[in-house]
Order: sequence, then structure tokens, then C-alpha cells
Amino acid sequence: MHAGQKLAIVGISGAGKTTIFNLLLRLHEPTAGSIRIDGHDLRDLELDSYLDSVGVVLQENFLFSSSIRDNILFGNIHATEDDLNDAVERAGLWPTIGASAEGLDTILLEGGNLSMGQKQRIGIARALIRDPRFLMLDEATSLLDPMTEESILRQLAELEAGRTRLVIAHHFNSIEDADEILVMEEGKCVQRGRHADLITVNGPYKSLWATERRRHLDAT
Repeated sequence: MHAGQKLAIVGISGAGKTTIFNLLLRLHEPTAGSIRIDGHDLRDLELDSYLDSVGVVLQENFLFSSSIRDNILFGNIHATEDDLNDAVERAGLWPTIGASAEGLDTILLEGGNLSMGQKQRIGIARALIRDPRFLMLDEATSLLDPMTEESILRQLAELEAGRTRLVIAHHFNSIEDADEILVMEEGKCVQRGRHADLITVNGPYKSLWATERRRHLDAT
């Protein structure tokens, strides 16, 4: 993929999607072949410098038993107050923060005192404040109800603008605009292409897409 493009990875659970994600984050090393970034083997890059250019939004974002401020600044401890306020605004967090007298200094309780949507917005703000060149989204909206998911996807669209993006998704409404989609089965890519082309071919992608559409209709 090229800089600024969006690559999506789909497949059933256990197909190998998260393994690719972990390889790109250097949580695992490839046992064969290599991963190349800008022509360089990922293993040859200085790890801290590389990770500084990466923003991650997970399905379940880990939050500390600390303030909302601290949880967002975990993405960039050198961010200014203006950077923080901008990230909060763009992540749609002000309604949550404004509901508490402590605002950004509201302490998050162990076990959580926020909804899934609010936690996702904190994860988005944490990624935004990094201003990453490379954005990785791991099923970032799959646990949300349809209305909350639609709202979160609007925020993610702004976060994604102009960045190189890797998206792992079960909900296809977040990847239909991808420049390329990889379909994984048992650790191998069995199909690749754009959404508009893949749904015209009887294959694993069309089957996954049809199943997801039925689930979405059942939920509405």
C-alpha cells in the first residue's frame, strides 16, 4: 500500500487479522520474509521512533484508574493544553466531560464508570493527540450499538483523513471506502481488491459481507 491509502483486513475469528496487526506493532517478529516500511525492513527501524509515528485505536482501549486528562495524554505526554482540547473536541468528548464538575480531571474508576462509546472516544482522542502518520484500527467499533457506532465512525473519518490506515473490521460500513481489502483465511490472504469489485464475485468476501448485512438488519 502507498502513503495516505486505507487498507482493510477482514476474515472470521482466527483467520490471522490480529497477527498482522501485532507484527506491524513489533509485538511479534516474522519467522519468514519481512515487513517493509518506506522500503526499509521494519526490524531495522529504531523502534521508539517508528512507534511514535503510529496511532492505535483498539476494540477495547485500556484505561487507567486516573483522570480523563491523564488517559488522553498517555498518547503524547508532551502535548500542550491546546493540543489536548483539540483532541477532546474532535473526538466528541465534551458532552461526557461537561457532565462532570471535574471536567478533564474526572477520575475513571477501576472497572469503569463510562459507556463503551465514551471509552472509544477517549481512545480516539488518545490517538488524535499523537498526530500519527500511520493509523491502525483494530475492530474499533464492533462492540458498539448502531447509533453509537455511526457517531464514532464520523470521528474516525476525521482522524483518518490524509493518513495511512490499516483497519481490521467485522462491520463492513467502516471499510467500504478502503483502497484495498484483504480477505484472510487460516493465516493466508485468499482474496484482495476493492469492495465494489469483491461483492460482484462469489467468494469469501461476498459471503462475509452478506452475513454482516443480515446481522445489521436484525439489530435495527
